Amino acid sequence: MTPNAHLEPVVAGALDLTVQQLFPERFDRTGNRVCRTRAPQRSTQNPTGNA
Repeated sequence: MTPNAHLEPVVAGALDLTVQQLFPERFDRTGNRVCRTRAPQRSTQNPTGNA
């Protein structure tokens, strides 16, 4: 599973944990992220049918 830096805090917060506590393998000893995360999917196209 690709890490998602935007969802990890939501999940961790729901469990009353920090992101580092929930996903320790993704951070070094100083708390810096060691793996890449997935960018949010954002559309660059204008949606059709919107008023």
